[in-house]
Amino acid sequence: MPRQTTSGEPPAGGSRKWRSTEIVRSEILDAAREVFALRGFAEAGINEVVERSGASVGSIYHHFGSKTDLFMALWERHQGEQIAIARQGVVEAQAAGVTDPFD
Repeated sequence: MPRQTTSGEPPAGGSRKWRSTEIVRSEILDAAREVFALRGFAEAGINEVVERSGASVGSIYHHFGSKTDLFMALWERHQGEQIAIARQGVVEAQAAGVTDPFD
């Protein structure tokens, strides 16, 4: 967790950009999605994810452990998005009066 002052704000000075863990993870995952889509898993390199995300190599390994773990986290995020889309579709169908689950 980033250091904070007693006011809860990041320390003043320095060039370090303070971001929440979830923002950093999201930026890394967004960059990884681009790299994996462009290069494929085998050819994707962590260094390109670093360049695209602005995160450090250490930060990527801190949050994800390995390239495989990064890919799996990306897959889990994608799966969660697809589940949310399906749930929203069910809600909309029910609101429209659809009662047959096959419809």
